[in-house]
Amino acid sequence: MQVIPHINNDGIGDLNGIRTRLDYLQELGVKTIWLSPIFTSPMADFGYDIMDYCNVDSCFGSLEGIIENLLSCLFLEIWLF
Repeated sequence: MQVIPHINNDGIGDLNGIRTRLDYLQELGVKTIWLSPIFTSPMADFGYDIMDYCNVDSCFGSLEGIIENLLSCLFLEIWLF
């Protein structure tokens, strides 16, 4: 089930979509966000077949995007896994 907003309207939740909803999640009292695999993958099994543990798959955003999300979550005292 896709629960992360997608900014570019491709139907796949992305890192920018998370960042747009962080204030709302904080208002709800959310303390932890658990991400499905976001690393580079051929997507044969929905991202669990990771090819590169050092890069974010382009369909989810970028490495800079995950760093921005981590900093935003840190500021709001939300854990991101």
